[in-house]
Amino acid sequence: MGSEISQELHHIALGILGLKSSLYVRDAHAADDGKWPLGYMNSYTGTISGGSSEIQRNILGERVLGLPKTK
Repeated sequence: MGSEISQELHHIALGILGLKSSLYVRDAHAADDGKWPLGYMNSYTGTISGGSSEIQRNILGERVLGLPKTK
């Protein structure tokens, strides 16, 4: 869920940067040294490595809230 917030934050930042957001690290014209596009791409690794957000929500619902297991 934190990874979803990171993805959204980076998506907004790339929208604000406009065309410069397509410039990557080591490009002399990249905004903020190309850290935002790199961060955006890396933000998806948290979603993949942590399991899908839906699975994480199911685990929280079952263990913390005591909800029944989903099928």
